[in-house]
Amino acid sequence: AGAAAAADTAAASRQAAAARDRGAGCCMLDSLGRTRMDLNTYLTFDGDCREAFEFYRSVFGGEFATFQTFADVPPEVPVADDEKGRVMHVALPIGSRVLMGSDSSSFGPPLAVGNNAAIAIEAESREQCDELFAKLSAGGSVVMPLEDMFWGAYFGQWTDRFGVNWMVNYTLPTEQSA
Repeated sequence: AGAAAAADTAAASRQAAAARDRGAGCCMLDSLGRTRMDLNTYLTFDGDCREAFEFYRSVFGGEFATFQTFADVPPEVPVADDEKGRVMHVALPIGSRVLMGSDSSSFGPPLAVGNNAAIAIEAESREQCDELFAKLSAGGSVVMPLEDMFWGAYFGQWTDRFGVNWMVNYTLPTEQSA
């Protein structure tokens, strides 16, 4: 079994080197040739995100890593008074991943069953965000173009050509965040 594992590791290392040599681009690879980034699930609700995440927390345990409402946005971001109590972002760590969510709002896409889940990528660099965004949004539709956001991240959102919703986020180093 040890020889097989060593052979698998050597093969993965060769694949990683070949991918780097081919110019695999944005995606940094680990020693086994796997892309280094985190993929998490992002759910969108129509006003009951708080209730849903309290339920998920009761099932999985733990504490929220983040819990913000639309009332927490900077004053220059226009938020209707009736939306200020809605959840802007919540993050619940579960194992090695994070279940994230928000309520829909007037400045996001309309919520419909089927578009209320997304794959959220936590990228390792601004360049990785740019490349993933360009490749995965090609032929799809951009919801939010990549830009620096008030929460200290470089962020974008899109639907790919297959109808899958994606988000990419790169947390800016403290000296670069606004």
